Amino acid sequence: MAERLDDLAAAFRAPAYATVQQVHDYWRARCAPDGRPPRRDDLDPLLDIPQAAPNLTLLDVERGADGRPVDYFFRLVGTSVVAFEGDCTGRRLSEILIDRDLYADAWAQYADATAGRLWIRVETLAWQDRGHLTYSSLFLPLRREGEAVEMLLGVHVHEGVKDGRPPVAL
Repeated sequence: MAERLDDLAAAFRAPAYATVQQVHDYWRARCAPDGRPPRRDDLDPLLDIPQAAPNLTLLDVERGADGRPVDYFFRLVGTSVVAFEGDCTGRRLSEILIDRDLYADAWAQYADATAGRLWIRVETLAWQDRGHLTYSSLFLPLRREGEAVEMLLGVHVHEGVKDGRPPVAL
């Protein structure tokens, strides 16, 4: 089960989240004056914050006939994310996290971000070849032309776990 960090300001005090905070602050500075998420065309994180590029993902929100999000398409996946998880560029979340009950926390985070509810998901994962790793993600909503959120900008960080404990105490 994932840990959910709803208090972003408190999470950002931990040095491990410096990149996450940098991307969040960059995104926040481009939000509309009334608080609406920025338009995709209003930011270029690969150019503006290239040091964060390896930790970024960019996803399309796919909606059902009723307008609700049903899936997420990975348009761009940074090299650090690829090294950690493998390349999921051009794939849908439903192809990667097939069992929605087993991965309910992850699916909830994508849906929440699409609705404008932001939180950091922290998981400790056991890999056969790499031991235990902590993996943290924040997704930020983006618009295209209209008012609806049509994309998510993700920022991800990971670190090894020492002595069975995450490397950062929050």
